[in-house]
Amino acid sequence: MEVKINAMCMNVPEEFRILSAEERAGMQFLENGEGEILQEEIDGETAEAFRCRYNAQGTDMSAESMITTHNGIHYYVHCYWRTEMDEESTAVIREILSNVKWLQ
Repeated sequence: MEVKINAMCMNVPEEFRILSAEERAGMQFLENGEGEILQEEIDGETAEAFRCRYNAQGTDMSAESMITTHNGIHYYVHCYWRTEMDEESTAVIREILSNVKWLQ
């Protein structure tokens, strides 16, 4: 399915969904867990990225947050998944990021 957020257009698998503003406001980011900083490229724009692992209610989780700026607008992309699905999940995320196109 094609998702457009301001000038960012990406294709995501049908089972993905964008969190509502209410859901995003209710998220609590955990302070504990290993983390590393790497860079990603999103359609020619460099995004600073942070990956971490944490445990939520007995489930090992992984997450990656990326921030980039395009035409003066900041874009924040946050993905999370069960750590046991690391290989499959990161492959899907890389595929999504490789197909992002800026509309402006």
